[in-house]
Amino acid sequence: MSVTPRNTKRGKVYEVRLRSPEGREVSRTFRTKREAQEFQAAQTTAGARGAWVDPCGGTVTVRKVAEQWLDCNPAKRASTRARDESALRTHVLPVIGDRKIASLAPPDIRRLVSAWNDGLAPRSVSRVYGTLRAVLNFAVECEAIARTPCRGIRLPAVDPARVRIVTPDELA
Repeated sequence: MSVTPRNTKRGKVYEVRLRSPEGREVSRTFRTKREAQEFQAAQTTAGARGAWVDPCGGTVTVRKVAEQWLDCNPAKRASTRARDESALRTHVLPVIGDRKIASLAPPDIRRLVSAWNDGLAPRSVSRVYGTLRAVLNFAVECEAIARTPCRGIRLPAVDPARVRIVTPDELA
C-alpha cells in the first residue's frame, strides 16, 4: 500500500493504492494527505482482521446483485424462484434497482417498506421485504457492502391465518 501525491487540474490529490486479498489492485484518491493515510490505515486493519470489504464493491447496482442472487441458488424450487423474481421485478427494482448498493441506508429501506404498506397486504409486504433482505444479505456475503441496510426495520403486523376445522357433522 502506498500514499502518493498527484497533481491534477483541480490541484493536488493523494492517491492510495492497495491490493485486495485476492490480489486485485484498488486505488482511491483523497483531497488531503491525512484522509488518505486514515483510509490506508483502516484498510490495513480490516485486511489483518479478515474483515476487508472492497471499497469499489459498493458501486454495483441493486439490480446486478439481485440477478447474481437469483442465479446463485440453482436448488431453489421453480415456484419460489418465480415468486422472488416477481417481487423483485414488481416492487424492488423499479424503485431502487439502479441505485448503487452502498448508497442504501436504513431510512431508504424504511421509506420503501412504508410505500409497500400503502398498497399491499401485510403478508405481501413481509414476503417482498424478505426477498430484499435476502438480496442485501447476499451482498454482505459477497463483500460488496460491510453491513446490510435492513437493520431495525419494522414491518406491519401479520394476522395469523385462521384454520377452520370441519366437524364430522358438517362433513356429512
